[in-house]
Amino acid sequence: MESILSALKETFLTTLGGAIGEWGPKVVMALVTLIIGLWIIRMIVKGVGRMMELRDVDASLKPFLLTLLGFPIEGDALHRHRWANRR
Repeated sequence: MESILSALKETFLTTLGGAIGEWGPKVVMALVTLIIGLWIIRMIVKGVGRMMELRDVDASLKPFLLTLLGFPIEGDALHRHRWANRR
């Protein structure tokens, strides 16, 4: 029984190590890409917000329009990233 458990543990650790070696860099790059993309989107939305202030857009309309702009961009970025990394 002890040798079976030892063999299972060794097989599990070998498989886990291989999976981390294969998927680890991909996961890290995906997270880095996501963080940079969301940062860029935030900068775009802030820039549009500043333009709205300069053009005296109604204060009650500004949050709605910025949300309307931000959600589709973020959703598109996440959707493209999800489908681009499939094999």
